[in-house]
Amino acid sequence: MTAIERGAALATLNTDKRRAFLAELTDEENDLLENYWPLWARAEQMPPSAQWRLWLICAGRGFGKTRAGAEWVRHVAEVHDEARIALVARSIGEARAVMVEGESGILACCGDSDDRPIFEPSLRRLTWPGGAQATLFSAGEPESLRGPQHSHACRPGAKRVYDQRGYGAYRRAVASCSRGRGQCPPAAADDGDSWIIGPEPTGEWSGHAGEIALRQAGNWLFAVPTRGMRVFDASSGAVAHFDGEWLRSAAISAPVGGANEDVEARNAISQLIAALVNSGVIPGS
Repeated sequence: MTAIERGAALATLNTDKRRAFLAELTDEENDLLENYWPLWARAEQMPPSAQWRLWLICAGRGFGKTRAGAEWVRHVAEVHDEARIALVARSIGEARAVMVEGESGILACCGDSDDRPIFEPSLRRLTWPGGAQATLFSAGEPESLRGPQHSHACRPGAKRVYDQRGYGAYRRAVASCSRGRGQCPPAAADDGDSWIIGPEPTGEWSGHAGEIALRQAGNWLFAVPTRGMRVFDASSGAVAHFDGEWLRSAAISAPVGGANEDVEARNAISQLIAALVNSGVIPGS
């Protein structure tokens, strides 16, 4: 019997039997029972039982997304002492107000238990007694996620994505390389393939103009680009950058013709062009 099934069985007891059962418990046992999330959660608020990399909760207000995310982060931190968790929200203020200090946030879920983490606002960091840490990040500053290594990540919003030991790979796939540009999903795409979506998308890409589409577990995930974002476009062999729209440098031809030919200067320019092409700054001609 799972914890959820045990909770349901407890709820079916009449009031007298339930009170009698609880009266047999010590104060410490009652506190543990009250804070044991799997006993009170709905099945859809629990992580998938099978092996997973991305867990998406797509639900409306009142579903309990924030609580589900906070309890998952709490569980990860208590089970994995080496965990380094990224808490990413639209802003640092939102991450603190909702994910950490909110009524369904991490601190509220932990209550006064011995496993309650210490929150250091100046460092944007939660530290659990076992050593696990969670750091707050703003989605508006994606570059801040470069460098720090994370084992897990939680991203709140209208749709919440909880990523288990795959966040770095997902971020690199979205923010580093794309197969090319397109208006509609390709007929065949492998997991990990990503594409820059054109201005008039169709099919499953409809409504996601200018975004990056990532194939994951047979589904399409979408990332909204931010100003300054750079993506290597494998179809052109050059880097595209986002500045309100996706821009790409044009190919540069080596100098030819002219009345006076400076061989050394032309060789230097040709070498410079070749270096820019090889580094992906500009496409080959």
